[in-house]
Amino acid sequence: MTNDGMNNTYKDLVNQTFNFPQEDFKLVNDYLQYNGQDIKALIDTIRLFKSAEFVSGSHGGGLSWIIFCDPGTKFLEIYKKKRLKEHYTYVAHQCKLQSFRFSGVFDDPGVAAPSDPKIVDDGHMVLNIPNYLAAIRQLTTV
Repeated sequence: MTNDGMNNTYKDLVNQTFNFPQEDFKLVNDYLQYNGQDIKALIDTIRLFKSAEFVSGSHGGGLSWIIFCDPGTKFLEIYKKKRLKEHYTYVAHQCKLQSFRFSGVFDDPGVAAPSDPKIVDDGHMVLNIPNYLAAIRQLTTV
């Protein structure tokens, strides 16, 4: 982090640079705002993931919060067998998380598959709850 006048420059892991003009930050009623938006929810979410010992969720954008987890946090990603993607495994590895995958997920039989096989349908999953809970119990006792 450098301070160059009115801008603070932050560099992330892939050396992208973001400039945040200091004049866009204001303290209103003891809450920090950026560009008129309260960022307390953002800070609370970062703290939540930072304090987590175990994180689990279905494959999707919400898992990107794992970048704020401490090294050693256990991470269980839920995914469909037919759509194995590696990017959260890579992120977890870079963040030194203990990464696991749960594949006890199936297509919802009540929802028709896309007629075009080129269309990816990552939604409408059925989760085997007893197997999922057993996986969580096993991981949290390790």
